[in-house]
Amino acid sequence: MICWDRMDGRIVGIFTPRQIRWIRRHVGVLHAAAQDVVPLLGVPAWLAAMAEVGFDAVRRTRADTAVVLDTLPETGGVVVLPERHQAWAWIWTLSECQIHLAFRVGPARRPAQISTASGSGTEWSLSMVTTWLESVVDDLICVADLNYPAGREP
Repeated sequence: MICWDRMDGRIVGIFTPRQIRWIRRHVGVLHAAAQDVVPLLGVPAWLAAMAEVGFDAVRRTRADTAVVLDTLPETGGVVVLPERHQAWAWIWTLSECQIHLAFRVGPARRPAQISTASGSGTEWSLSMVTTWLESVVDDLICVADLNYPAGREP
């Protein structure tokens, strides 16, 4: 279970080390795609689809994923977000993780399993991961006292 709270004006999140590894792995994939580090793979379909809507999805993804990766702890599971923009970066990045996973798994394989970063052999279903990411985002929005931008309400 994830716990977000406020302490001395900062937002603090408590994750398990396993959850931190999972976030680092999947956000790292988003970051690499936005950096064009893997040009042989081409632009992922989800990123190309976002870019077609008319905003600079690649630049935003690159910036937001960098913030999330920079705020992940090296050890343990405590995330500290002293600034409001960091909370927004987490919100947008974890939302993009949901999109990325849906594209990766694909509609024909929705019930498929997604491996965890721990290599323990344990796997999560797409719906479990989506539900988990939604709860992390929703709880962060509440604790950070942020409102969804107009037109983006759940």
